[in-house]
Amino acid sequence: MTNNTFVGEKSTVGAISGQETAEYKEVSEIVKKIEALERCDTGKDGKILDSNNEYSYSCLCFQEKTFISYSKKFNLFPYAEEGEYLNFINDCEVQEKLATLMINDDIKNLSHWRNTAIKLKLLDK
Repeated sequence: MTNNTFVGEKSTVGAISGQETAEYKEVSEIVKKIEALERCDTGKDGKILDSNNEYSYSCLCFQEKTFISYSKKFNLFPYAEEGEYLNFINDCEVQEKLATLMINDDIKNLSHWRNTAIKLKLLDK
């Protein structure tokens, strides 16, 4: 059974038996990490000038290069042309889905939110 649950969606995995499966726990942990990043990182929409002198956008402060490269990696917008990826960068739901895919793929992808992840003890220094 494949679980395609993203942030903000309820999963029924494990609900029938009353026990959480390992897959549900994994998704739950990713959701908790993303929600913590959102609360700590911004809590605002728009763009800000980040510490590396690049602009970061929307609720999870994605920078353009990161957003585009991971959107392509996970084929998030299969019909988008090269210049169209940034049309979605301010969509918080899209950012949550992308962050979920990134963290599920490799927990070290939390390093894209390095300062916040360290502050929240999600990463070591």
